[in-house]
Amino acid sequence: MNRALSKVILLTIATFSMLPQSASALDCVPADIFLGSQARVDNFDSDYGGCTRIVGELFILDQGPDTLENLDGLAGLTSIGGSLIITNNEFLTNIDGLSQLTSVGGDLSIYLNAALANLNGLGGISGVGGDLDIQFNAALANLNGLSGITSVGGYMLIFGNPALTNIDGLSQITSLNRSLYVGFNPSLTNIDGLRGLASVAEFLYIGLNSALTNLDGLKALTSVGGELAAFNNPALINVDGLAGLTSVGTNVYLGDNELLVTCTGLSRLLDSIDHDLPGPGPGVSGIPDVGGEVTFERNAPGCNSIKDAVLVPTPIPAMAQPGLVILVLLTLLGGFIGLRHEN
Repeated sequence: MNRALSKVILLTIATFSMLPQSASALDCVPADIFLGSQARVDNFDSDYGGCTRIVGELFILDQGPDTLENLDGLAGLTSIGGSLIITNNEFLTNIDGLSQLTSVGGDLSIYLNAALANLNGLGGISGVGGDLDIQFNAALANLNGLSGITSVGGYMLIFGNPALTNIDGLSQITSLNRSLYVGFNPSLTNIDGLRGLASVAEFLYIGLNSALTNLDGLKALTSVGGELAAFNNPALINVDGLAGLTSVGTNVYLGDNELLVTCTGLSRLLDSIDHDLPGPGPGVSGIPDVGGEVTFERNAPGCNSIKDAVLVPTPIPAMAQPGLVILVLLTLLGGFIGLRHEN
C-alpha cells in the first residue's frame, strides 16, 4: 500500500472517530431494566454504560437490602420507550432524579409509595403513550409535577391518594382517548385541574371523594363517549360544572351524593323531551343526547329524577309581556273612545 493511500485511510478513520456516536449507542441494554435497591439506582451509569434512553420498561421497586430513598442516579435518562413503573418504595421521598425525562411511550404508573410527597421530577414529560396511573401514595399532596403533560394515550386513574388536595397539574390535558376515574381521594376539594378537558372517549367516573363540593373543573367538557357517573361524593352540592355537556354515549348516573340538592347543571344534556319520558330524548336531528339510561337516586331532595334536572321555563306573567300589555291598552282605549262617541 503506498504512503499516500495510507494517509487517506488514516485521515478517514480519524474523521469518523470524531463524529458523535449514533443514536443507537445511547440505548440501554437490555431493553427492560429493573432497579430494586438504592445501590442499583446509584450505579446506573456505570452498570449501563452511561445510556440515556431505555427502549423498553423501567421498573423501580425497593427490594433492599439498603433503603431506596431517591432516584438521583438516573439523572441522565431522557426517554423511556415502554412503561415507567415506580411502586412499593416505602422510603422514596422524591423522584427529582428523573428531571431530564421528556417522554414515556407506555404507561406512567406511580403507586404504593408511602413517603412520596410530590412528582416534581416529572416536570419535563410532555406526553404519556399509555395509561397515567397515580394510586395509593399516602403522602402525595399534588400533581404539579405532571403540569407539562399535554396528552395521555390510555386511561387516566387518580385513585386512593389520601393527602391529595388538588389535581392542578393535569390542566394541560384537553382530551382523553380512553377513560378517566378520579376516586377515593378524601382530601380532594376540587377537580379544577381538569379545566382544559373537552372530551373523554370512554367512561368518566367521579366517585368516593368525601371533600369534593363541585365539578366546576369540568366546565370545558362537551362529550363523554361512554358512561358518565358521579357517585358517593358526600359533600357534592351541585353539578353545574357539567353545563356544557351535550353528549354522553351510554348511561348517566348520579347516586349516593347526600348533599346534592340540584342537578340542573345537566339541563342542556337532558332536554325537555327527557322531562316526560323514562329514557333520553332524541336530541338534535334525531341523534340521542344520551345513548343509555339516565338514573338519579339517593341524592338530596331536588336531584332524584330527570324532572329535577330539566329547567322548566317559568311562564311570564301576562302584564310582563309587552305585546299583550299594548294590546290590552289599545282595547281599553278603543272602548273609552267608543263610549265618549256614544255620549
